[in-house]
This record gives sequence, structure tokens and C-alpha cells, in this order.
Amino acid sequence: MDYFLDDLEMISTLTSLTEAIRYSIRKSKLNEKQVYMEMGIDAGQWTRIVTHVAHFPHERFLELFSITGNLIPLQYLAYKAGFELRPLQSALEYQNDTLKKEKENLQRQLDSLFQLLRARGLDI
Repeated sequence: MDYFLDDLEMISTLTSLTEAIRYSIRKSKLNEKQVYMEMGIDAGQWTRIVTHVAHFPHERFLELFSITGNLIPLQYLAYKAGFELRPLQSALEYQNDTLKKEKENLQRQLDSLFQLLRARGLDI
């Protein structure tokens, strides 16, 4: 599944993980009840979570991401720790980047060789 990442400017305004969870749900166009019902969390426990009396169960974050279609709570935690969240490169993307760098290196070598030959008086 492709997950949505929010812009860092918005993420930087969030003040707590609970706020990030609630923002994640709003961005998904679902309401909180739809989410906690789908997760099998009862209304009383959800109220305790959003009022900071209880914590969102950390082992259920992947389920939350799947329901909301975004990684906003994870993005918030990464931002607060001084990191930026981004997808890993696929094997094909990695191979493509490697080949681009190799091509650029070979082009520089070829340009240097042509420069040397022209300096020696060869018309190329």
C-alpha cells in the first residue's frame, strides 16, 4: 500500500503524538469513531487515549496506518527526533541511480580524453 506523507511544515505544528493521531484521522476523511470501531477499541478507551489518560497501543500503529492511508504519527515522531521520513528506494531505483552515476563518470572521462587529444592537435 502506498502511504501519504504530509508536509513537514504542518507536521512541525503538532504538539503531541495524540494530536498527530487525530490529525492523521482527519486527513483520511474518516471520523474517529469509524477508526476506533474498525480497530476494535471501545469508545471509553478511545476517550481515555485522546484525553491523554491512556496511550494509543503502539503495537497497533501499522493497523492505524493501513486504515488512514497515511503515516502522519510516524512522520511526527521522526520529525521530533530530528529526522525526515521518506520511502526506501526500490531495487530498480537504486540500480537506476547507480547507472546514472556510472554514466556521468564515464562521460567525464571521455570529455577529458577528447580534451587531451585536441590539445595534442587532433581534430575530433
